[in-house]
Amino acid sequence: MSSEFDRLMDQADDQLFKVFGSAWCYTGPAGAPVVPDLSICISKNVQVEGADGLFRPVAALGEFRLSQIAKPQGDAQISNATERYRLDKRIDSDGLVERWSLMPVR
Repeated sequence: MSSEFDRLMDQADDQLFKVFGSAWCYTGPAGAPVVPDLSICISKNVQVEGADGLFRPVAALGEFRLSQIAKPQGDAQISNATERYRLDKRIDSDGLVERWSLMPVR
């Protein structure tokens, strides 16, 4: 059972992804599972804090709602009509949203 805080944060994520998210298709590293129409927030040229407290640049960052894809996996791909990325490294998770660095696929 979710706490009141979790419920409120889930509602906040609903609004965040409604405003900043866009539709992507997720394909697992072995070609499965395929999950169409995921709402993923993509940020480009950002800084993320590492465990050592130092910031490092990330060219592309993807934010995944764990309610839509429970376990994003490294080497999976996301794509839309104009872009394709490979999930590179897991950055962090708050239990509701997981952030990954992304590598463009040509």
